[in-house]
Amino acid sequence: MKENDIREDMNGIKFEILRDDEERKKDQLKRLQAYVDAIQKKVSSHTDEVVKELVAERHRQGLTQSDIADRTGMKASNIARLENGSGIPTLVVLEKYASALGKHKMKLYHGTNYSSAINIVNHGINLKYSKPYLDFGPGFYTTPSYDHAALAAIRTTQKYNAKNNKNEEPYIVEVDYKPISAMDLVIGSYPRHSERWGKFVLNNRLKPQMLSAYNILEHNQDGKYDICYGEIADGNIINIAYKVNGGKVIPEDINYKEFLKDNGEVYPQQYSFHTLKAISCIKVLSCDMINNKKKYLNARGRR
Repeated sequence: MKENDIREDMNGIKFEILRDDEERKKDQLKRLQAYVDAIQKKVSSHTDEVVKELVAERHRQGLTQSDIADRTGMKASNIARLENGSGIPTLVVLEKYASALGKHKMKLYHGTNYSSAINIVNHGINLKYSKPYLDFGPGFYTTPSYDHAALAAIRTTQKYNAKNNKNEEPYIVEVDYKPISAMDLVIGSYPRHSERWGKFVLNNRLKPQMLSAYNILEHNQDGKYDICYGEIADGNIINIAYKVNGGKVIPEDINYKEFLKDNGEVYPQQYSFHTLKAISCIKVLSCDMINNKKKYLNARGRR
């Protein structure tokens, strides 16, 4: 083979190698961009839930976007863009907004009996002790309302003492929850006494065979939501769930507008934690005995 031919072959090989390298780099960049896009999409969806929660809390406190701007040092226009979902905010921005609402950390309360409270303080929260068929599915339930937690503690302790022939006292477990730390979790938001809320609570109180029979998918008995928050249910939904489970009523026939009509009651919020990831977002601070039980029983808890 002539020297020129060899040189041409070598150049051809080099060209092929360079072209292959270029193609590999392009493929690598495409895969990297797809990966980045997927992460951004996931972060965006979870961030939306956090922002919705913060905006809902702003409205509950009667604050304007200008108020948040004044408290954070941010521009009101930036607050508006954040709330409108324009772009993905940084953790620093979300922390500032949460701090402005006093929600950098949330103090929540869990009412229970003495032995359960001591077990939580000494050994941590164990989801295996959760009961089935609760409002938002099996989990660890808390509320920002101390009074409601106290009422729940008294009732829980009364049932525990009667069942086990004990004489324990009701206790409140106090925990800290950082909403920002839950940004990458799946959060179910049901803040208002609405038909959507009513269906979700009812579905969580139905037996598995009923969920299967009626092909009901929107529930949290399988722990699809790490954290849920929304209003606490009253006895109406519990009674309806009892009838559905007993075959006396079918879900399609339920008139949600009728049993969810405004009766003047103000229902407290609850935050429930359903997975180990969710539990990692809360810190147990203390537990204390409820001294004035009569106060909460007479008042049925300040809402």
